[in-house]
Amino acid sequence: MKTILIALLSMLVFSGCDSSKPVSPTNISDAQKEITFIRSTLAAQLNVSEEQLKSEMPLGELNPPMDEMALVNLVMAIEQKYDVTLPEDKLLTSDKPNQHHLMLEQNTLNKLAIITHDERKSAESSPGTTTP
Repeated sequence: MKTILIALLSMLVFSGCDSSKPVSPTNISDAQKEITFIRSTLAAQLNVSEEQLKSEMPLGELNPPMDEMALVNLVMAIEQKYDVTLPEDKLLTSDKPNQHHLMLEQNTLNKLAIITHDERKSAESSPGTTTP
């Protein structure tokens, strides 16, 4: 049941909810791999089971709580694994000039997977760029 829900969620999220675009099994498989990698990496960092990490829970509300350094390490692991650079504007928030904070309250596992997926697709469509 959990796998079916992830597949359905991935279809909706990564298709952009546009019914005119067919979702290929490859895209669903890629999305599941990204979510699985992010969840397993985070579980290892926080020393918890993967089942404890809910896809839509803000990273700042996890138990044990995730801090900015753990998010930096997670982002670096994602970037290294998929040979992409996750855009700072999607990961940072600024309340005051020159003071940026990682968005632990707004980022979730699913959001990181979406950002990763978008960057991978962008890199794949760029000439001379390859991703694993």
